[in-house]
Amino acid sequence: ALEIPLPASDILPAFSRFDSFEYQVCFDLGNASAMGLEPEGQILELAARIGHVHVKDRTAGGQNVLLGDGLVDFSGCFRALRRIGYAGPLVLETAYFTNPRAEALRNLEFVNKALMAVTS
Repeated sequence: ALEIPLPASDILPAFSRFDSFEYQVCFDLGNASAMGLEPEGQILELAARIGHVHVKDRTAGGQNVLLGDGLVDFSGCFRALRRIGYAGPLVLETAYFTNPRAEALRNLEFVNKALMAVTS
């Protein structure tokens, strides 16, 4: 999976050259938001080309922040991933500031709640 910081409209033509889905996209929620893209729409457009997802949050200025403190609409993103039938890994690529263990637990709890809200 390749993490490519471009809109889906630029990525898909390059990937269409491959007959198989051996090459896929690593989609980063925070990077897409920080680029001014709507991650939910990008997910729906990339669909089966997504093979890996980075769960990250960023501010408008591009700083990595704890999940829920930035621009990403996680509920919308998780709904879009569910809609395309994504069953691959969700990798928390999150920021840590003063207490890595507590902040990691906070991020994990945030993701679990967001996922539960979408699946229930």
